[in-house]
Amino acid sequence: MRSNIYHLSQQFNHMATRIEAFVQHQRDMMHGISHELKTPPANLEFGLAFLQSPELPPEQQQRIDALRNDVRELDELVSELLTLSRLEQGDTYMTPMGVSVDELLDSMAAMSSSRTARAVGRVLS
Repeated sequence: MRSNIYHLSQQFNHMATRIEAFVQHQRDMMHGISHELKTPPANLEFGLAFLQSPELPPEQQQRIDALRNDVRELDELVSELLTLSRLEQGDTYMTPMGVSVDELLDSMAAMSSSRTARAVGRVLS
């Protein structure tokens, strides 16, 4: 009987070690992915800033501004995805903070309005 328990405990310890290694590998991979996901939007933002010039026709300036908004939205989505992933892994301690519901709703309405205007502009052009 003792040998069976010993053998079972060895298997359990081995399994626990493998799970721990898997979790660490997943964390390392997530760290690498987060860097890879954050770099392209930052490069796009830099490129758009470089393209901006006072001599640009208003139409081109509007297109650059629309692209900049799209890049910022993409960056926010990536940040939210990475935060969700960290929360699922239990890595992040969240600190409660105050939020102005009026400002949040205004921001969401403006974002929705901006998306709708861009979509209509694309359809009409």
